[in-house]
Amino acid sequence: MAVTKALTPRSMINALDRSMARIEFAPDGTILDANQNFLDVMGYTLDEIRGRHHSIFLRRRSHPLERRLSGFLGSAAGGKVFDRRISSPHQG
Repeated sequence: MAVTKALTPRSMINALDRSMARIEFAPDGTILDANQNFLDVMGYTLDEIRGRHHSIFLRRRSHPLERRLSGFLGSAAGGKVFDRRISSPHQG
């Protein structure tokens, strides 16, 4: 009989970080952390984005996505998952 080991929360996050882009925000939109996949896709280093507001990813402040991201942050603060595609300003 095979014995399986339960994954710890940290090992699950590590596994997810290897396969998807992830960014972590404070409820006010301040960037707390991002994994290397996210940084590679968006064209930033962690030092460039940590502590800044999520709006740095928008092409202009009046971008319609600003309202969606504001709603997303409220939902995320309540524990809901955001699984939509967001384009980088570095991408044409």
